[in-house]
Amino acid sequence: MMLRGSLLLSSVLALAACGSSGSSDAPTPPTPGEAFDAAVRQAADMADPASLGMPTFASNRPDTGAAVFEGPALITMNDGAREPAFAGSAEIRADFATSTVSGVMTDFLFAADTDDTGAAGPVIPAAGNLTVGPGAIVSVPRGPGMARGLGSDNLVTGVLVAGGDSYRFNQTVEGVFFGNPDPRSVVMSGDGVVGVGTDSLDSSILVVAD
Repeated sequence: MMLRGSLLLSSVLALAACGSSGSSDAPTPPTPGEAFDAAVRQAADMADPASLGMPTFASNRPDTGAAVFEGPALITMNDGAREPAFAGSAEIRADFATSTVSGVMTDFLFAADTDDTGAAGPVIPAAGNLTVGPGAIVSVPRGPGMARGLGSDNLVTGVLVAGGDSYRFNQTVEGVFFGNPDPRSVVMSGDGVVGVGTDSLDSSILVVAD
């Protein structure tokens, strides 16, 4: 099974070695399933530690200006028998002058089930967007003897609709900035619960943006 709970980030990293297959002299638009799997591979590549580099030191936090980061957003859920998931795009804005982080997640695709390589069931477009924040830029611990890192605390809210079901989000994610001395990417992740009708499903959110 794919990308479950707190294992979402590590599971995505395990896919980094899985490259895309085939090529064509005349590319055709990807199917929804191909686009979904491409988002998973992109997240794996961007979340690779070699790509991220060192976390930004809190002492290197800019006092002015703002930065916009863009990248894939993955949301996985578990209903016992299946692991449905959303894949979309995120735009995250860090305003260092006001110490806030905000953003939006859009253009979602919905996979009825997933496995270790991506979509394992039908993939369809989903309606709706999710809002990130605004949340606070904070310093985060990195372990004994290590300099504190730069991060954020955010709330993801909104409703996504797919296959006749509405998925209601009100979930906390924690961000970590990467790059020194200046932040050049951010990884946001968090586990929680999403409401679906009268039920609820365990869910995990991952955003990797640069």
